[in-house]
Amino acid sequence: MKTKILILCLVLAAGSIQHLKADEGMWLPLLVNRLNYIDMQKMGLKLTPEEIYSVNHSSIKDAIVLMDNRATGTVISPDGLIMTSHNFALEYLQANSTGKEDYLKDGFWATKRTGELPNSGISVSFLISMEDVTKKVLAKVKSDMSEIERQEKIAEAISKLEKKAITKSHFTAKVKPFFEGNEYYLFVYESYPDVRLVGAPPMSVGRFGGDSDNWQWPRHTADFALFRVYTGLDGLPADYSLSNIPMKSKKVLPISTQGIKEGDFAMIMGFPISTSRYIPSYGVELALDVVNPAIIEMKSKILEVIRHDINTNEEIAMKYATREANLSNMLKYYVGQTRQLQRFRCLENKQQLEKDFQQWCLADPARKTKYGKVLSDLEGAYQKIATYQVFNTYYDEILHNGSEAAVMANNFYPLYLEMKTLNPKEEYTIPSSLKEKVRDMARTVNPATDKEVFSTICKLISQNLPKEQHPDIFALIKMDYSDKFDWFANDVYRQSIFCNIDLLWYFVNNPDPKVLENDLVFRIILSCHKLHDQIENDLAPARLMLERSMRLYVEGMQEMSVNKSFYPDANSTMRLSYGQVAGYAPMDGLVAKPYSNYKGIFEKFDPANPDYAYPEKLKELLKNEEFGKYGNAQSMNICFITNNDVTGGCSGSPVLNGSGQIVGFTFDKNWESMSGDIIFESDYQRTINVDVRYILFIIDRFAGAGYLLEEMIVI
Repeated sequence: MKTKILILCLVLAAGSIQHLKADEGMWLPLLVNRLNYIDMQKMGLKLTPEEIYSVNHSSIKDAIVLMDNRATGTVISPDGLIMTSHNFALEYLQANSTGKEDYLKDGFWATKRTGELPNSGISVSFLISMEDVTKKVLAKVKSDMSEIERQEKIAEAISKLEKKAITKSHFTAKVKPFFEGNEYYLFVYESYPDVRLVGAPPMSVGRFGGDSDNWQWPRHTADFALFRVYTGLDGLPADYSLSNIPMKSKKVLPISTQGIKEGDFAMIMGFPISTSRYIPSYGVELALDVVNPAIIEMKSKILEVIRHDINTNEEIAMKYATREANLSNMLKYYVGQTRQLQRFRCLENKQQLEKDFQQWCLADPARKTKYGKVLSDLEGAYQKIATYQVFNTYYDEILHNGSEAAVMANNFYPLYLEMKTLNPKEEYTIPSSLKEKVRDMARTVNPATDKEVFSTICKLISQNLPKEQHPDIFALIKMDYSDKFDWFANDVYRQSIFCNIDLLWYFVNNPDPKVLENDLVFRIILSCHKLHDQIENDLAPARLMLERSMRLYVEGMQEMSVNKSFYPDANSTMRLSYGQVAGYAPMDGLVAKPYSNYKGIFEKFDPANPDYAYPEKLKELLKNEEFGKYGNAQSMNICFITNNDVTGGCSGSPVLNGSGQIVGFTFDKNWESMSGDIIFESDYQRTINVDVRYILFIIDRFAGAGYLLEEMIVI
């Protein structure tokens, strides 16, 4: 709950909870038979529920994988070949590039399995099972408990369930709350750490359209990449080794080249990260008035600095390619979300829903006793949280998305806390994951650029936060530097170990907490954490009130609409969405077809705009209409849209037809979907997918990697 409030404040239930449609919702596959199966059959599904999700038999869920907790992948060969999104692959293309090889610019294709590139830090997780454990989690919870007592009992129960679920196994287990803590489910996973890069097109293909086309339709982007999962000789998960072998897949999804047409059934399975469709109108106001403007301003300022340097130096452009893409993506998201929330009158719709809810509560004495104060308690909690929301928004941006020096220093914060608890004579151990972050920093950061980003963030804090919410190190900046943040940044980047890779490596090999305490960048991190802890102590009662009230609010809404099927918010667990291939009318007088074809690439081509660069070889293939078996009637589709309900984390998810065959892969949403994490508007919101035939065309005809198709099941 806390993370949602601090970071995204995704804050609106569909003002339409009473009008749920069959294609709205990201559903748990475990419950498809009970909640969705009849509707899915009517729309064109030919599979049984057991073929979609089964614990006892191979099913589609065994071919859907979680990529490093941030994207989805699909098993497409018996030898562990995984299709996922190009955006996911960016940092690994960058990491494997050298002075001679630029895999971002030129793409990468392993000509044989020994040439597949290892990548540190990736893990691919397969869902083994999911189970409703609500009764077990809440067994010792009493109605008269305080919220803290309730949380303690729930935490105890969850810990026992997670440990029991993985006894004598290499699996991992996680119990997650649903419907704001009204339900709990246990998820068991098997994770593989040896994941190798097999192939990816150049950015001019895998990210064609760049920021210009991001969140827009029509698209002409081949957003895909290929990885392979390796195991030990025993077939079990194992760290990277030359002796490892390709994974023997439990389930492989076949690929269909029959194509799609409007009205066709479409099912998407993946791991959506987060939505918040049940949070009330007070949160909507917080997002529109506070959170989104703060994030938009900070990301805009940081992007301005980075883009200035990218445009003047090719080496800097390569270093910052992944970060620029991610920042640009999120900036456009928050701008679009704000506009669409306003367009669809989300605040007004939520207020009407709350009015209906309150009337329902007051109509019955028992309901009034249980739910009558829910909305007023929610309002009070949000009012308290709002007083610190800009600071908390900045706090998250500084520690996770700000200057690379500050982000790196924050990565060392847990180590610092651990070192402070150890006996001075004990040796400190630097985790290998932290060492890997230091290696990454050496190849992805330009100190001069980062210094300007650092100075920019300090200025924003000074200008936009009340003085009582300034980290205490700002007193030093005022006293010693007269609030001249450029001067302060100069000293920081001359002295800090986090601004000099050689000094940082020396510290890694000779860790000492005193070095951190005297480091200017780390002092900023300590100062931010100190103030954040103070603020969280002040907010603790409001957060407890918010959690309790949201749980009752969602429980009450379900009771109010007892005949409706409710779906839980996304939380990085496997979900299923179903819908159809469908065009839409984005605004008055315009109609968007449900697919794009190769001609749009030539129509968009603009030598003055690098977003629309395109490889000459591919351009010639398309110009000569050399589509082979991947096109029809002298044309070839590139992308298509469906009315499925998806969100971040679904990139790389397969789009399946009624027979469970892959027809495309999800990678984006349209502009009208920017409010989609908060409200689903079925008439306007669309999921953008790359046609699998275009992917096969790229692999076969453009990359000359047709040997990869030989291990796929292509129908």
